Amino acid sequence: MLLLSQIEYLYVFASHGLTLTEIKRLDLPENSKPEDLYHWLCYDAENQAVERFDFVSMESDDETEYREFKQGSLAFDESVGEFTKGSGEILALDRISIKTVTRAIKDQFLEFMGKLDSQ
Repeated sequence: MLLLSQIEYLYVFASHGLTLTEIKRLDLPENSKPEDLYHWLCYDAENQAVERFDFVSMESDDETEYREFKQGSLAFDESVGEFTKGSGEILALDRISIKTVTRAIKDQFLEFMGKLDSQ
């Protein structure tokens, strides 16, 4: 099982019942493939399920970061984000500290990452 000390939360966003994060694995060599090191995960409280977003590309300009996934696109800055689902629905997100995320949700992320290891 993956331990909390073996991951780093790079970005964390939250909206009503949704927590979106980018996780970096610290237990793998730095020269590992990016798709093995970095994972974008989304926890949906309504379904109590974690989904891994399929990363496509990233860009940035002076103030905004952009991430494209098969499931939609994310634009964010230092304090807020906006996720546009593939269906066109737009979700406003607040950028938050991982310290404000409940232990139960962190455990869901860890459990999900552990399942990825066993695949």
